[in-house]
Amino acid sequence: MVFRELIAVAIIEHDLLYSFVECRRIREAFAYVNPSIEFWSRNTAVADVLKFFEKKTNKLKQILSEIPGRVCFTTDLWRAITVEGYMCLTAHYIDANWNLQAKIISFCAFPPPHSGVALGMKLKAWGCVAHILNLIVQDGLDVIEKALDKIRESVKFVRISESREQMFQGCVETVGIHTKAGLVMDVRTCWNSTHLMLSRAIQFKDVLRNLAEVEPSYKWFPFELEWSRAELICEFLRPFDEITKIVSGSKYPTANLYFMQVWKIESWLEVHAIYEDETICEMVDTMKRKFDKYWKDYSDILVIAAVLDPRLKFTCLEYCFSTLDPSTSKSKLDHIRKKIEKLYGVYKKNPVNTAATSQVMEDNLPSGYGVSNLFCYVLCHIISSLYSYYVLCHIM
Repeated sequence: MVFRELIAVAIIEHDLLYSFVECRRIREAFAYVNPSIEFWSRNTAVADVLKFFEKKTNKLKQILSEIPGRVCFTTDLWRAITVEGYMCLTAHYIDANWNLQAKIISFCAFPPPHSGVALGMKLKAWGCVAHILNLIVQDGLDVIEKALDKIRESVKFVRISESREQMFQGCVETVGIHTKAGLVMDVRTCWNSTHLMLSRAIQFKDVLRNLAEVEPSYKWFPFELEWSRAELICEFLRPFDEITKIVSGSKYPTANLYFMQVWKIESWLEVHAIYEDETICEMVDTMKRKFDKYWKDYSDILVIAAVLDPRLKFTCLEYCFSTLDPSTSKSKLDHIRKKIEKLYGVYKKNPVNTAATSQVMEDNLPSGYGVSNLFCYVLCHIISSLYSYYVLCHIM
């Protein structure tokens, strides 16, 4: 049975067909190693894979039931080249040795529409920062879809065949651009791929101009106004791309980053609400409406995470709230202070668990850190646990 389990793992890891166990040469190899081996069919191989999956699932359930803290969930959405959509649900937690762990607990097909409502139905929750960013930017890109058409068609023209890619490479050499990068086609459900497509196309603007001069069948070279608009759009998307990368990290805490990143987005939308290009104005207005739908009221628990970050604290909150709306800044700060007092009260009522957590953290402090720094560790653990609890309450 151990050997069959090893074969099941090999089938999973190397994406082998179940009929692999029925191949004549494979069976000859098995028989050479063990002449008394009893061969099994593809149906048995399927059963072995499912049994292995159940074994690992039960082990993961056991691990999750024994962790000292809470579990935080993140999702990933993408579309394969064959157009099918997929979603992956990952659990993040701190184990007993104070190590950050990540385990995939669900991977499934996710057919369109890839909207906030559809995702909410799938997760029975809302609040994923990266996904809401995606919804905000996608709404903006829908407005300027026609402005991107020529660039998208240009990329299609070059990438449709090897001969055209060679022709494009010849134009690259003629213009004198030295780079290993090339044009990339975007995936419409993934806005950061559109940002990458635009940035690469702008980089090869002169190459595409040369291609239009030497190849009569290429008819999609954008006008100067269209290039200017593409450069503006690319510049506008850059901060969203940077923010998405920051909040999508899995090797460092992100709860304390939420407030500042959402504030940056809101400030950016306010600054660019008035612009001379009507298309850009319409794009920003659409994005602002989507922002207000999800983030008009900041999540209290994640604002508290920013307060507990020693680099930010209430001084930073006061500045951020004042720049957006000075008239409501004081009331928002008072609201957060009351929430923190309430949060402190919850943990004060349960000193046993807090003391146990403190002892575990003190034992795991890196060398060179004194007990005085333990306070920061405890606060980080508390806010991480509460945010995870917040997420779990919405999922259950």
